[in-house]
Order: sequence, then C-alpha cells, then structure tokens
Amino acid sequence: MGYIASFYYLSYNTVSGLASVIKDNSGIAELIDILSKAEEFSGLPVRHNEDVLNEALSHLVPLPVNKHNLESPHVKANLLL
Repeated sequence: MGYIASFYYLSYNTVSGLASVIKDNSGIAELIDILSKAEEFSGLPVRHNEDVLNEALSHLVPLPVNKHNLESPHVKANLLL
C-alpha cells in the first residue's frame, strides 16, 4: 500500500481507506463512488454556478450521483470519473 500511495501521490489515509472498503466483488458504480470520496479530490475546484453544469452532466452519465450536493468537489469528481 505504501508503494501505491507513493507512486500515485495519495495520502496514507486514502490508501488505507480504499484497501478496507474495496472488495473483490465491488462493481464499477461502487468503485467510482469510493474513489470520488478520496480526500485528494477535496481540493478540486467547483467554480461559481458550476453546480448547474454538474446537474446537467448528472443527467448524461449512466451512474447516479447525490443531486443534493452538486457543489461538492467529490460529486464533481464522481461525474468526471
């Protein structure tokens, strides 16, 4: 896990959390949700009125997102992933 954290510039909290949550039978929707909640995405900028664009994008993607929190950088990361 240390090599993965170092190679991908991830915090040890993220790698530890991913290792404890991801299972062999995790589906794509679950993996994207788990990855988008990583603390590294908390710094992803959500610009003024970008929540409107995120809402429009949420109708185009095949996986559901939390539509009550469209200004969250983690929701934006989920949409982009």
